[in-house]
Amino acid sequence: MIGQLQHLAPMIFEVPSSDGSLFVCSENFVLKFLHHSLGWSLQRATHAGRKIPANADNVMHKAFLCMAHVIKQYDITTPVLIVNGDQTQVVLSPGSGMTYAECGSSQVSIVGAEDKRAFTAFINILADGTLLPFQAIYQGQTS
Repeated sequence: MIGQLQHLAPMIFEVPSSDGSLFVCSENFVLKFLHHSLGWSLQRATHAGRKIPANADNVMHKAFLCMAHVIKQYDITTPVLIVNGDQTQVVLSPGSGMTYAECGSSQVSIVGAEDKRAFTAFINILADGTLLPFQAIYQGQTS
């Protein structure tokens, strides 16, 4: 919106109003404009979220016991030999899962919501707090 205003009416940012203040294209201004001029409001896409597995406590307990066993068996006493790693999907140009739709809409569709352009980031940290360089894992298209 700021880009359009700067292109179509650049003086709006330069000419003070009657009270001497300059126009600010605030988030509140944009929300009010979209609501009153277009009848739009910010809507969340309708889909279910991910849930924590019912046996999460059991899985974490088993992981702890496995790690304790390995530390004891191999006599690991230096924290730099203990690495915790995790991977996460990094979506390129992620959508927020939100879009503008008519006020009061009960079902909101987002075109391309199922399309993914992503890679896997693998993050590791040592037990002494040292963060290792991230690894990025790319692969071709999935079926």
